[in-house]
Amino acid sequence: MGYVKFNREADTHPETLFEYVIRPDQLSNWLTLLSHLGTADDRLDHVGASFTGDLKIAGRTLTTRWVVEDVKANNRILFHGSADGGGEAKLWYRFSDWDNRTNMLVELEYELPGRFLTLIGNGTLAEKMISRDLRRSVAQLVGICERQTQMSS
Repeated sequence: MGYVKFNREADTHPETLFEYVIRPDQLSNWLTLLSHLGTADDRLDHVGASFTGDLKIAGRTLTTRWVVEDVKANNRILFHGSADGGGEAKLWYRFSDWDNRTNMLVELEYELPGRFLTLIGNGTLAEKMISRDLRRSVAQLVGICERQTQMSS
């Protein structure tokens, strides 16, 4: 079982970040692990909303499905992910207003499919890459949202 948890501060409002996370049409702009977006609901702002997509991890493609399990507008969203071959994940994004800024807590708990680990040969390598790419994705998301906030000021 892999686990990644980190905080990221952003010079924008929780509403701006939340809006980008719930829009599947924006995922490819910031979610660096996503190599292909498959089917998706128009918005991921309610329990049961979902999207499918291929993730690129350690140079290998993993076909996944993500379903919203919990959501509170502008505050939090929890995705449950499943992968071909039995992998599963829980991905939390939590947003808190902090003096006209946002503190974003990101938490990922995952189990890669056994055959996937066999292909890449090293679970530790995959864990490092997933952590790096998740941090990179969040940095990309924050950058987009901060630029949007600056332009609208």
